[in-house]
Amino acid sequence: MSEVLPKVSVIVPVYKVEEYLRQCIESIIVQTYANLEIVLVDDGSPDNCGKICDEYAEKDARIIVIHKQNGGLSDARNVGIEVATGEYLTFVDSDDWLENDMVETLYNNIVNHNADISCCGYYFSYVGENVASVVEDGLYIFSGSENMIMQYIVTGIIDVIACCKLYKAYIFKETRYPYGKIHEDNYAIIDVLSLANTIVVDNTPKYYYRQRKSGIAGSADALVRAENLVNMADENKIKIEDRFDNPALGQLILFKYYVMAIMFIIFDKKHNKNRNNIYVFTKALNEIRDNFYGFKKNKYLSQNDKLKLWAIKISVNFYKLLQMVNNKSKGKMQNNNLALFD
Repeated sequence: MSEVLPKVSVIVPVYKVEEYLRQCIESIIVQTYANLEIVLVDDGSPDNCGKICDEYAEKDARIIVIHKQNGGLSDARNVGIEVATGEYLTFVDSDDWLENDMVETLYNNIVNHNADISCCGYYFSYVGENVASVVEDGLYIFSGSENMIMQYIVTGIIDVIACCKLYKAYIFKETRYPYGKIHEDNYAIIDVLSLANTIVVDNTPKYYYRQRKSGIAGSADALVRAENLVNMADENKIKIEDRFDNPALGQLILFKYYVMAIMFIIFDKKHNKNRNNIYVFTKALNEIRDNFYGFKKNKYLSQNDKLKLWAIKISVNFYKLLQMVNNKSKGKMQNNNLALFD
């Protein structure tokens, strides 16, 4: 008799993606890892997404469909977590799609390396072009919560996004995504990594991350995104300082996301004109300038971060100019690097 592999619950929040939903679901159905529980959470979608979910549930007994009132991505994920019965969980956004061996690859890595979380690489998917998130493939194994959080904040080897990962179910026994927030992955990542003992990262791309302006983050107002980033950074700094004796790590997450918040405002035509009257902008800017020497001495600050620090101290417009030059030199992927924080 062949071995029965553990059940993997695939949680898919669904909202206003009628054009892309079939491709997403079909890429899950054909996974080479067959013991799946596919949880489609129709988050009150006003189009035909609910009907499409029901259609696929009639064809495949592994599919469970939940219809609920609209509550946002985090709420839909949390409902899926509550329903899931698998020993492992993974999340897929309903406008994205997978290589047919993604789940199998993630599972093999989690077993082979005795890990609690397994990660794979992904493509930024544009119309007619897929760009790998990481130029070179590589496999990394990290143990210890503080070390894993450091790899997330400092090196970026551990990516923030909830998708492209396979989790042991215990990680989400109590962990939930924050209701009504943008950048929900960033809010939850410290909690997730704090609960894991070991994580394996295989940068081979197995996930297609569709880039579209009508997505949740892409359609959000720049000020709303900046406010969420600043609030998230404040919360995560406190979490890190409460759990680890490493204030430099907490300070660094504040710096990185305050810089991102500043960038959202200065590159937005609507809000840049009035930026000095925007609380989150002045808060982030003053925090960086007032604590310039503290940030400068931070052992985790990279050369690129130090350049940002100096530029912001000199002039926000000077920082903006440097960022524009950098974006132009690195092309499409750099222009969309904010997607990594959705």
